[in-house]
Amino acid sequence: MGMRLAAFLLAPWALLAQSPPAASPCDNTPAYSPCEMVFDLSGPDAAAHPNPYVSVQLKVEFRSPRMHTFAMPAFWDGGGRIVVRFAPTEAGKWDYRVTSNIASWNDREGSFTA
Repeated sequence: MGMRLAAFLLAPWALLAQSPPAASPCDNTPAYSPCEMVFDLSGPDAAAHPNPYVSVQLKVEFRSPRMHTFAMPAFWDGGGRIVVRFAPTEAGKWDYRVTSNIASWNDREGSFTA
């Protein structure tokens, strides 16, 4: 009984110690308004891709609340900036998944609310 009581009393403190997930740059974007996901090419990845316009491949697949999927390619925005621009077409929770030839970006997943 004593152990269960201690676990019950400590449980709320364990929740406070966890950090919240990072917010998506598209969070709270109104429907039909653009948002941008910016990927910064730096460090060893930048050295491996001196001409990102040609060598970096990146796309983000967005899935709407009604399960429609939009695959958006990224574009090079100068320097080491790779950008995906997207406008959600309906309100609600959107999921996304990144596909890239840069290992640190590939298979990233997240969600946001429009």
